Parts: sequence; C-alpha cells; structure tokens
Amino acid sequence: SFSAPMAAKAPLLRPASVTEPHKAQIEFEVTPGNTHAALRFYSVKGTQFYDAQTQKLVDAESKAIKLLPQYVKMTLIVLGLEGDVDYSATVRFRGLDDINWSPESPRSKPCRLVLASKMGPPLLVPEKEDEMKLICSMPPRAFSVAYQIYSHEGTVTTPHVVQKDGTLLANATTAPRHVLKRCQHGTSSIVVAKLDPLKRYSATVCASNGTGCGPWSEHSGIVRLADSRPRAPCPPLLEEISQRSVRVLFSLPATGTLATIWF
Repeated sequence: SFSAPMAAKAPLLRPASVTEPHKAQIEFEVTPGNTHAALRFYSVKGTQFYDAQTQKLVDAESKAIKLLPQYVKMTLIVLGLEGDVDYSATVRFRGLDDINWSPESPRSKPCRLVLASKMGPPLLVPEKEDEMKLICSMPPRAFSVAYQIYSHEGTVTTPHVVQKDGTLLANATTAPRHVLKRCQHGTSSIVVAKLDPLKRYSATVCASNGTGCGPWSEHSGIVRLADSRPRAPCPPLLEEISQRSVRVLFSLPATGTLATIWF
C-alpha cells in the first residue's frame, strides 16, 4: 500500500505509580495492520523522541517500535522525564509495506512528574569533640536525601557538601550540591565528622524521589561544638574508708553523662 495509515487516537500519558514517581507510563491503542509505532514528546524542552531500547527521550528520531500482530493496546515505561515539567505525547503508525507514516495522533493530556516535597529544617546534635549528628524527617515517597553543612565565621557563610561517609567535600564552592544518600522512609541521620569545635555550623537538607531533588529546607539552628562541652566540675571530695580505700564524691554538670577520675 502506498497510502499512509489513518491517524491514531491520542495516547494516555501518566505517572507509572505512586511508589515509582520517577517513571511515566504511556499507553496507546494499536490499529490493525500496523507493524511499527513512533512516539513524540512535547515540552518546554522542545520536541523529543522515545527510544525503546533505553526507555528514555532523545533529541533525534530513533528506531521505530516494533509491534506484534497480537497487540491491541501497548504500554511502555518512560524514564528520565524532568520533574515539574509538563509533557504531552503523540503516536504514529506504519504498516510493513507502508512508505509513509500515518499522521500524528492528537496530543495526550499533559503529564507532570512531581519532585519530592520540601523537608523541614534538620536537627544538629553534638556527638563528640569534632562530630555532630544531622537528623531529618523524610517526606512521603522520597528515598534519598542530600545534606549541606554551612560554617559561619563572622559575616561569612561557607557551604560544605556532606559526602555519604559523613565527611565534608573539599572546595565545596565548585562541588555539586547534591550528594544523595539512600535512606529508609521515616527519619534519616548521618554523623558529620572532622568539624572544627570553635566554628559555628548550621545545616540544610533536600529529598529526592528519583524524579529529581526537591527544594532545600530552611536552615537548622546554629551549633558550636565547643559550647556543648560540659563545664569543669567542682573539686572532688575524698573520704577515707580504710587504709587502702577512699570514696570519691563529686557532682556531674547538668550536661554531663560520663566522668573520668584521675589520681
């Protein structure tokens, strides 16, 4: 046949599932006699084409999707769509002996993949002389979090990217802001090491659901490790029990939990 097939119905484009917010799903009816299909996607990024091998959008038209005779309806997964961007799609068909493609179908209704929601401010808790624990609450359906530590010296605030092992990335001004650490749902925490006890620190966090990172949270409260050290205790009192033993009496500061006794 040298005539092009008839135009198809508009496809259905939607998020794949609530648990996989980084994936989209496109579904279209296959008209009888067609052996190949091609999908086009439209957004503010322009026109892109679906590549069946990678399940992603590409800028140049790729190999056609092969259709089997038993197909009445086809559903495909689409990966790599940007969050908070509206996409619509069309489908075209071609038969085995057709020279030309069918006209494009009408565009689908717009589909938008939503980024992870904004997290609340994290909590910075002193752990050791040079360590703090950063604690945050994960938003629903997010599974990764990025941490950012800020050091405050006078009027100068310097950002530092927290790596997955809790150390700070050197030269943070040129490093990527998002170093994602996979987390369970609920509460996430990481121990940030090798901090300067005399510097003041705050932190922000952002979550990712696979589509992309949401906005950064507000800053935590500012914490200085030196301020969390317990004050020097009062001199202890020695009380003789026997010729070989004494009782040591002392009072712990309000912030102290452990004591070391030296003779």
